Amino acid sequence: MEKRAKATREQNAKATTKKNAKGARGAKDGDAVSRLAGALEGGDEIELTVTGRVSHRQTTRPVWFVLERRTLYLLPVKGSDTGWYKNVLETPGVGVSADGVSWTGNAMPITVPARVRDVVEKFRAKYGARQIGKYYTDLDVAAKVPLA
Repeated sequence: MEKRAKATREQNAKATTKKNAKGARGAKDGDAVSRLAGALEGGDEIELTVTGRVSHRQTTRPVWFVLERRTLYLLPVKGSDTGWYKNVLETPGVGVSADGVSWTGNAMPITVPARVRDVVEKFRAKYGARQIGKYYTDLDVAAKVPLA
């Protein structure tokens, strides 16, 4: 049973990656990225949609983000124990929505401590060190979603 579930997860991940890669080549996708980047400017929160690693259902939740040079940085509130982070390790395809604009891409884990610290500093600069200390309990990992 476990082998079947693992094979299904791998197929879903490949299909999502293929779909996202195909869409990224089209001119319309470049327009969507520009619209999303515009919607993210000055925003504090996105709707992040991930595929459950066990249920294989899509779930959406609000998360804070930092946008820098068409890369979306995400910081899981419970670090590597955060559900959405565990889900993107299994299925990297994510949906991002902000201000009525939606886009799909692939989340990439950041685990190198120096890079995680860089992301944490970006979050502290945007949201304030006090807020990050209040809501984020473990700062061992981060994720990035390249928009282009």
